[in-house]
Amino acid sequence: YHLDQAIQAIQLLKAAARPNGWKKVVKHKSGCLVYQSTGSGDKHPAFKGEHVIRGYRAQDVFSVVGVRKLWEHHTYSSSLFLFLIRQNRTRDISMVERIEVERDGTIYFASCSVESNKIPRISGKVRADIFVAGWIIQPLPSNPPITKITYVIQTDLLSRLPKFIARRSLAKRPLVITTIETHLKK
Repeated sequence: YHLDQAIQAIQLLKAAARPNGWKKVVKHKSGCLVYQSTGSGDKHPAFKGEHVIRGYRAQDVFSVVGVRKLWEHHTYSSSLFLFLIRQNRTRDISMVERIEVERDGTIYFASCSVESNKIPRISGKVRADIFVAGWIIQPLPSNPPITKITYVIQTDLLSRLPKFIARRSLAKRPLVITTIETHLKK
């Protein structure tokens, strides 16, 4: 079950890499662009951010992405395949992750929510439901190196918050890419 969920998350991430079906909703001063999926009847729209980071190889970018505590503003604990993020005082997440590397060096790092008796719900917290959250880290042919980084998130905030607040919050989430670039430049 968990392996199938992780594979499905990778497939969703790869589908999000396609340029069709997205509209631009934010352009950050860094040049990071944020898009919202435009699927008809999209009850839970996905958001993705795209940015080009110059001077760093895909492996360098992934080394920062892989250290979640550098960019995720929450504490977490992990086990081999499943992990729990204690998001804040009212929410938690049970997730599975998968990493795939293509021949061209593109790294796909996807996660999604799962149910597991190994990660029981925390009393008094709402369990978040993330359909996909992940990174596409693509080396572009260049010397010095250039890496295109994409962050994708699709979650169910809309049932817990008013639509306009949920969409605004989700549209800002992909700007985490700028945090990755900041850590690389330190």
